[in-house]
Amino acid sequence: MSLLNDMQASALAGDAATRENYTFGSATAVIGNAGTVIIVEAGDARDRSSVWNAEEVRLLGPAPTPVRQRLVDQPWEPGTADVRLPVHLTARVPEGLVYLGTGSVARAGTELRPGHAEHVLTDCVFRLDTSLSRPDLDRATTDSLPTLPNEMAS
Repeated sequence: MSLLNDMQASALAGDAATRENYTFGSATAVIGNAGTVIIVEAGDARDRSSVWNAEEVRLLGPAPTPVRQRLVDQPWEPGTADVRLPVHLTARVPEGLVYLGTGSVARAGTELRPGHAEHVLTDCVFRLDTSLSRPDLDRATTDSLPTLPNEMAS
């Protein structure tokens, strides 16, 4: 599993002039002309975007409209109907970003909120193209937050 810095990960989405960053909750999506990069915090918490198991990464929204549009409405390359832009998945650890691989949307939830004209992406499950090995899963699901002294005594 490769370790990237933020600049290297963002470059996977395409040219700097075409990239847009969207942060929502504990996740960031970088959308560009060559693909999308999803960054979640390390850990396997069920109440935030994270790596859920060796095969799934989950986003919890609400996500901004451009993220919904890229992942749900138009996940293919503009001007074509069959070539999908890659979605690169990463997990933030203290040393940088662990590259988990590419994945595709397996399921997405949207809802129309009162007073709004567009649906909001509420959750999204990505299926990794290649399952994580046990050591890689352990690295990506270890919370990067330090344990407080009172928590160790519990």
